[in-house]
Amino acid sequence: MKGPERRKHKRQELACPMAMSDRAGQCVARGRTANISDGGALVPIVSGDTPGEGQVVEVRFSVPRSTPNTFLYEEFTSPARVVRRKRRSRSRPACIAIQFHKPLELDLEP
Repeated sequence: MKGPERRKHKRQELACPMAMSDRAGQCVARGRTANISDGGALVPIVSGDTPGEGQVVEVRFSVPRSTPNTFLYEEFTSPARVVRRKRRSRSRPACIAIQFHKPLELDLEP
């Protein structure tokens, strides 16, 4: 049985390409979001090390957008803090949950 939802921002299942850099600007991990909201994201890590809990990273990601005549990606950049991490196992990739420094206006509602 699940408890009440504690998140302030509604999550959307959306695969957005994401890269994470350390304070020196070096890429530390890459992945695609499993879900994302204005407040943060869940990211399975496909390359690089898994940043540790509490670590601050700079994230760059692209949100797919489409209109009747076009398809494009809108770019976002934000500092974020790793709030949870799961190590890689045989059956699943490493995964981190990040919280953006300030909520973003991603305009994800359908």
